[in-house]
Amino acid sequence: MKKSMLLQASVFLAMCVSGGVLMHVSQSVRRAERDLTRLDLSIEREKEALRVLSAEWSMLNSPERIEALAKRYLDLDLPDAAQLVSDPKKLEALQAEEEGILIPASLDSGNGATAPVYLPRKPQKHEASSNTPAQGETRE
Repeated sequence: MKKSMLLQASVFLAMCVSGGVLMHVSQSVRRAERDLTRLDLSIEREKEALRVLSAEWSMLNSPERIEALAKRYLDLDLPDAAQLVSDPKKLEALQAEEEGILIPASLDSGNGATAPVYLPRKPQKHEASSNTPAQGETRE
């Protein structure tokens, strides 16, 4: 009888411990599922933000927008044929003659090859306007 009571007590104790472990595992799984749901929502928000930023990046880097901004703020003109220099050795002589700095560029020769050329920078507006009278002014 004592053996059977000891056996029943040990079985009861094992069942209580198993129930406690089961409850602990169950709570851990629920917590993990909540965390997983929260992380999934966070990932979706980040993906949406990435799509928005990608669209904004594409819009900001569109060639049409960059060309419009360049025309608006850089005040550049296309070079004349006389401004193109195909021989880099002539560059030093041109730099001595020109007051502006020459910009390296390339010229498409039509057959798929490009040739190095140097374009002089356009003089600044304040330099060009200092030699001519402003509108409505007369020179003495």
